[in-house]
Amino acid sequence: MLYGKEEFTLIYLSKGDHSCKKEFPVTIPKYSERDSIPISFIRQGEVGSPKGNGHFWAEAAAEEQAPSGMEFVPLRGLYEVLGDALFPIAGQAFQLMYWRRTTRYCSSCGQPLQEHAVDRAMECSTCNLVIYPTISPVIAVAIEKDGQLLLARSPHFLPKDTVF
Repeated sequence: MLYGKEEFTLIYLSKGDHSCKKEFPVTIPKYSERDSIPISFIRQGEVGSPKGNGHFWAEAAAEEQAPSGMEFVPLRGLYEVLGDALFPIAGQAFQLMYWRRTTRYCSSCGQPLQEHAVDRAMECSTCNLVIYPTISPVIAVAIEKDGQLLLARSPHFLPKDTVF
């Protein structure tokens, strides 16, 4: 549970992208402190490594109150706390939490899913369907000539819907 010599726990509300942080100096609750945080978790998991080598994350119900000396802050607000190295892990934790929240039943037979024993996946014990998190790759390209950027748009998009 170590990353850069610092372990941390991310706690997200179920209806929003908020994480729990302590008062100044700002720190994220440590993995070892997770049992002492008086919040009921809906679901929890790890990020960074599928089984046993990552950072702990947990999801709390929207009606949960932040513990004394802590506050819920938006995910983007964690950037100033975590910096370039750890913020992507917080984002990945949020994405995995959202995926786990929205992937609870088998799309083939409708039965409840369980965590896969080995992979970062959900598995149906009835029909053995294995569902992995969706990967949505993005590519951004800039074409430059003589110090100027070429701007183009697809003819499928109306000019009123295009922003440069």
